Parts: sequence; structure tokens; C-alpha cells
Amino acid sequence: MPAVPETSTAPSTAPAAAAHAAPAPVAFPRLGRGRRLACSAAATGCSAALGAALLALFGQASSQPWLVPTPQLLQAQAQCEALPQVAQRSPCTQALVARTLAAGSRTERLAAR
Repeated sequence: MPAVPETSTAPSTAPAAAAHAAPAPVAFPRLGRGRRLACSAAATGCSAALGAALLALFGQASSQPWLVPTPQLLQAQAQCEALPQVAQRSPCTQALVARTLAAGSRTERLAAR
């Protein structure tokens, strides 16, 4: 019969201590003041450009003309919205706007800003 190695009944602390040890911190190179300022300026410039682009898009969309909500126009729009399917509502609304714009002078029907 082969010899069985003896095992100690006392718990070993070496593997448990190694498993719970914190990893060594990673050392990143410290950037100089000039590079930090350049990175901050680049981030600020990107943020400003994105904000300006969004403001321009919203400004362009808000300057588009709107129809004055007259009672007749609201009643016709309610009839379009009462249609059961989106495929029917969209052409109805488009035709309503086309009829309203063709009915008379455009400046009379557009909301004043």
C-alpha cells in the first residue's frame, strides 16, 4: 500500500492571506500642467460646440411658421385624429394643412411671433 502524505489539521494562513491581499496600485504617469490645461480646453471646446449645434437646431425648428388654431381648423383636425389608423390620420392632416395654406393669404393664417 502506498504511503499517504500526512496533512496538518491546523489551518494554513498563507493561501488565505494571499487571496485577500489587495492588488498593488497602478502608477499612472503624472501629466504636466500644460497638458492638463490643454485637455481641459479641448473638453470645454467640444462641449461648447455641441451646445451651439443643439441651440442652432432648436432655433431653426422654432422659427418655422405655425397655423393659427381657429375653431374650424381644430374641428377638422379632431376629425382627422378620430380616424382609427395612423396610415389614415397622416394623409388627412397633410391634406388639411395643404387646404388651409391654399385657402388664402399665408400671412393671415400664420401665428404672429
